[in-house]
Amino acid sequence: MSLKAQRAGCEIARNRHYNAVSLQRQRLLSVTAVIGGSVTAGFGVMQLIFSESFGYLGFVNLGTAALYAVIPSLYRFGEVVAPLALIMVAYLSLTFVCWHLGTGTGVQFYFLIAAAAAVMVLGIERIGLAIAVAAVGAGLISTCTSPAAMKYMQSPTLPRRIMVIRSGTSRRRSM
Repeated sequence: MSLKAQRAGCEIARNRHYNAVSLQRQRLLSVTAVIGGSVTAGFGVMQLIFSESFGYLGFVNLGTAALYAVIPSLYRFGEVVAPLALIMVAYLSLTFVCWHLGTGTGVQFYFLIAAAAAVMVLGIERIGLAIAVAAVGAGLISTCTSPAAMKYMQSPTLPRRIMVIRSGTSRRRSM
């Protein structure tokens, strides 16, 4: 029996394992897209109903939810297309909403969730690409502190005081 004949069975087992992992990753992306779309649609409906000045963000969120619904069908174009589209739609939506609402709402923390989702849907085999996508998300957080968004940032109402202890004596200082 030659070496190639022995390795042929291993090749088939490896392909079967890869197909199972790929199918699992597709299911994970589909679940992630459904969760992201439903949360985004919920925010969009609430903004349309309750917001007087930011109603247009409701339409943006509903459009984003529609894009989330289409993303799982992008797997026919390649294994990386659908996960990158999911992360791109999430980053663009979050950047737009955070630019208009500011950091006082906490929208910027969704970038951390999107970075974790990038590793989750791209897989450990493409960890370099996932790290690069997460780095782009970290860079986009800085856009949330735009001049337009700064007016909505929360600031402390009372001055903070700290205690400085040096060699047994303490003093109060304002920050």
